[in-house]
Amino acid sequence: MSHDAVLQAIGERLSKSRVQHSIGVADTASRMADIYGADQKNVRLAGLLHDWDKDLSVEELVRKAMLSGLTIPLNPEKLLHAHTGALSVADEFALLEQEVIQAIDRHTLAAANMSDLDMIIYVADMIEPSRVFSDGAFALQVEGLRALVGVDSLQIVFMSALQLSLSYLVEKREFIHILSIEAMEDMLRKCTQTEHEVFLLATATLRQARQYSVMQA
Repeated sequence: MSHDAVLQAIGERLSKSRVQHSIGVADTASRMADIYGADQKNVRLAGLLHDWDKDLSVEELVRKAMLSGLTIPLNPEKLLHAHTGALSVADEFALLEQEVIQAIDRHTLAAANMSDLDMIIYVADMIEPSRVFSDGAFALQVEGLRALVGVDSLQIVFMSALQLSLSYLVEKREFIHILSIEAMEDMLRKCTQTEHEVFLLATATLRQARQYSVMQA
């Protein structure tokens, strides 16, 4: 499967701005792969294809999810495209490796047992240069996250990105998916640097996210 073929496919399917974002994610993921030792071909493919279903309407996303037996979450317009997109690219590109499909599936909500590729795509989606955030405080935090790449381990960078996402959702009183909570729980179980600032922030944010998700139920 060639890079050019995939680039043409997303060009025919996605808006111009979405294509620009996808290329940005692929380029950022490629740079992270150089730093953290991931497979270049797969990070670029996952980066280009991660938003395959992003431009579909909410109705189309829900229909695809129901046909595939997926659970419909709150905020389906934000959360479903990763899952339906992963299923769609698996059908569209027969030679796509399972780890690429999994990274696409996990790029929005994350999950327990994230692979290096999963973590790279999750982070790259947040920090690619053309990504603009309307919330000024959050945008400044993303700038800080960009500065961590190549300085801290991939696990620390991913945990920092997930912490930013969860804290934002709590602050804005938006729906928090159980997969994101399980992802943070899993990272904290596996990591031992409990005095590191990121771990302290992640622990506090996880506590808030758990409390808030109980309130949502």
